[in-house]
Amino acid sequence: MDKGNTDPEDCGNSGKLERPNILFLFSEHHRWDWLGVVGKYPVRTPNIDRLAQQGMLFNECRCNSPMCAPSRACLATGRRYDRAGVKDNRRDVDTGLTTFMQELRRVGYRVGLAGKSDLHKKSQLHGIDGWSERLGQLGFTDAVDMAGKRDTPIRTGREIPNEPYMAMLHANGLAHTLSDDLARRKGDMNPMGSGLGIDTQPLPIEKRFHNDDYCGERACTMLRSFPRNSPWFLQISWGSAHPPFDAAQELVDRYCDVEFPPPVDTPDSVTDHQAVRRQYAAMIEGMDEWIGRVLSEVEARGELDNTVVVFTADHGEMLGDHNCWNKGYAQDPSVRVPLVMSGPGIECGVQSDALVELIDLAATFVELAGIQETPSDWDARSLVDVLQGNSEKHRDFTTSGFNDWRQVCDGRYKYVEDPVGTPVMLYDLSVDPNENANLLSSQPEVVERLRKTLATELAG
Repeated sequence: MDKGNTDPEDCGNSGKLERPNILFLFSEHHRWDWLGVVGKYPVRTPNIDRLAQQGMLFNECRCNSPMCAPSRACLATGRRYDRAGVKDNRRDVDTGLTTFMQELRRVGYRVGLAGKSDLHKKSQLHGIDGWSERLGQLGFTDAVDMAGKRDTPIRTGREIPNEPYMAMLHANGLAHTLSDDLARRKGDMNPMGSGLGIDTQPLPIEKRFHNDDYCGERACTMLRSFPRNSPWFLQISWGSAHPPFDAAQELVDRYCDVEFPPPVDTPDSVTDHQAVRRQYAAMIEGMDEWIGRVLSEVEARGELDNTVVVFTADHGEMLGDHNCWNKGYAQDPSVRVPLVMSGPGIECGVQSDALVELIDLAATFVELAGIQETPSDWDARSLVDVLQGNSEKHRDFTTSGFNDWRQVCDGRYKYVEDPVGTPVMLYDLSVDPNENANLLSSQPEVVERLRKTLATELAG
């Protein structure tokens, strides 16, 4: 655990973790290493970086499934992939399962959502105003539930909107502009391989009408409506780095002369990787600006000293590494996510190498709210001891999975197998962080150890 150079007296994190407000800043398709504070890519995220400098940056957080709906279902229910009941993007979360939102609401929190929940991916029950009865069953008290960058025009009704962002576009005469632009991009939603030239043209509408800007505006409006005499939880889920690569022109212009490292282990292709990466950075920077605005709203309420701020993402993005795009892969660009936490009682200026699963935020939120017992059927483990500096270690292993693979990582080695337990990959991340060398045949003892570990973890 690296304490860094931040003076604890300057970080503003004095006090105790006693029923604070919780501001949950949730990105999408956001690789763990695309933050300015990480220093690997020239992406500008000053507001997230400041949260890291004033709190704790986790270097080893992995999602439980690198796919939108499964990852968010795991987080909401505190359960690992094989127990959360959402194996792919064609299923809804079972409202009979205990969620952390229900737990917070039970002890008096206002529980808000602005943006994409993806907790009913199959049914797409958003409601024209962003509210549905199902959201209340899941534990929310307030919501503007959005479909997301791609699903808004594809699945929510081009002619008759049934989702709040599309309704706004209709009101401003822009619904067909968005739909037509998406149709023009065609396969860019799920580019697989080097043979596809990805369209990196900005979305042809003003920035103020972009998905992330609408999400940010609605989040600020919701925050202003919260009473000041009771604690609140607000999840803001930006579409951010999700394809298509269509940031507003004014954001893209900031990166016109910036050179990015190329993808790892990728042959030449017709794809302009620099253009793609500039777009990706621009989308992230646009979200970071909104994070700054939301933090200003919390400050204007006089609540910064009693608000825990969390930034993370549902999963990563391959971004051309190993000639792969999008999500769903076992490699770290897909599975590993950023995690920053700052606020009262949290260690200041720390970079932690503790092994963390994304679901651990569920148990952390519950403990922050003063609930003594984590639901017995959860796999999540609270991070509060790590946040307070009482422990540098959190887990011995992290697990993740998707349709045709499961994995376990002990911080050094990552082992991947297929659903019937056949070993597929083994990487030594200490010497091969880009996962180029499969050690499956040369490290049989490590394979066997991690195979047994994974079997035990999945059974538990």
